[in-house]
Amino acid sequence: KKKEERRKRKKKEEERIKMSEKRRKNKELRRTRNEIRRTKKNEGRRNKKREEQTRRKKKEERRTNKTKEKRRRNKEKEEQTREKKKEERRNKKKKEEQTRGKKKKERKKEQERRMKKKERRNKK
Repeated sequence: KKKEERRKRKKKEEERIKMSEKRRKNKELRRTRNEIRRTKKNEGRRNKKREEQTRRKKKEERRTNKTKEKRRRNKEKEEQTREKKKEERRNKKKKEEQTRGKKKKERKKEQERRMKKKERRNKK
């Protein structure tokens, strides 16, 4: 009887130890699973943030590139208009020079005509 009781007690003790071991293992497993889940979530959040940042950076870059391009185009246009104006001024000067020369010649011719008329009149 005593032996049987001892055996029963021993068995109970072993069962208890086994159960506590099982609980401990389960607890450990749960902890690791939770840890894994947590790290995955955090990693996901980090990735999201990183992607968002890169998206923002790209957007900003595109915007700055657009403004730079606009500025460059405006500069080019201004340069072209400047050149055009210079060319127009040059052409205007040339034309004026030509007309001045023509007018001088015309005046000279007119003067010569007058002189000839005078001479003819004087001859008579």
